[in-house]
Amino acid sequence: MEGSVKKTLDVQPLPAAEVLTDIESTHEQTSEVVEQTPVVEAPVQQQPVTPVTPVAAPVVEKDPELVQVEDILSEGLQDFYKELPQDLKPAFKAKGEEVARTILVWRQEAKLVASRVLRLIREWLGMAPKLNKHYLEQESKIKTDHILALAESDHLLG
Repeated sequence: MEGSVKKTLDVQPLPAAEVLTDIESTHEQTSEVVEQTPVVEAPVQQQPVTPVTPVAAPVVEKDPELVQVEDILSEGLQDFYKELPQDLKPAFKAKGEEVARTILVWRQEAKLVASRVLRLIREWLGMAPKLNKHYLEQESKIKTDHILALAESDHLLG
């Protein structure tokens, strides 16, 4: 590298004793400042605690037709539901509500077909372990008949 200028710095380390003296004097000065500063505690004012009043969740009214379908589906299953394992209860309930909404939609769209309703109810009841196959089939048919009768009575009235 011709034409480039190199510059070397001669750095000489400070003796260790001098470095320690500088650190100690800085520490002493800091300590003196801390000791000289008076600590003033501000009086703590206690704010009055306002009680929290619980707000009730808004009550969402279910469609009366949906309630009828749910009642038909849950009819006679109270003892059975109590026997279900705790981990299965929320899923069983959610699936039952979904089945009720699906049936209601089919009913409102005039697409209520017995075989589809029967299959939907059978799948829902089939979620439960240790349920007798014949009982499952019988309950599915009974619930399907009740739902179709409800739809027929509404059709005649409406």
